[in-house]
Amino acid sequence: MPGITGAEPDLRAIIDFGWLGLIARPLFLWLKWMYGHIVANWGWAILLQTLIINLTLMPLRISQMKSMLKMQRVAPQIKSIQEKYKKYSLRDPEKAKMNEEISALYKTEGVNPAGGCLPLLIQMPFFFAYYRMLGWPWICAMRRGSGCVIFPRPIPTTLFRSLSSSPCWSCSA
Repeated sequence: MPGITGAEPDLRAIIDFGWLGLIARPLFLWLKWMYGHIVANWGWAILLQTLIINLTLMPLRISQMKSMLKMQRVAPQIKSIQEKYKKYSLRDPEKAKMNEEISALYKTEGVNPAGGCLPLLIQMPFFFAYYRMLGWPWICAMRRGSGCVIFPRPIPTTLFRSLSSSPCWSCSA
């Protein structure tokens, strides 16, 4: 097999996926395998891989949505508690009572305030690594060679929708 004299035999460093390379490199190898064994079209391979990733992460997304719905259900009660203690300064000991009331409300309603954000924090590295892997210029050259112009955008779209509807990101303090 011909090679370059003095070159390192492992050429993985040619494509730099950045700090998400730990996740992006296996996704890329999986994409290459799908292109070689399942569909001989880069566009359909990307679409199929995107579908599988979204289906795999669906339980996390469902738990995130359930938690966000619970937070929306108690939001008016939290707002009324905050209005009741609005007149006190941040250093006033009465503000601690406000936090205790909100905590008690969360406990009685079975709401976890981090329940909407935690699943998203688990999913985000996969989304960013996948987007990083697909964002390289060489993927466009591969796509042009296959004759397919389908380039799926569901991951950034669903990520934006999840972020914009999440109570952690949409509420202002």
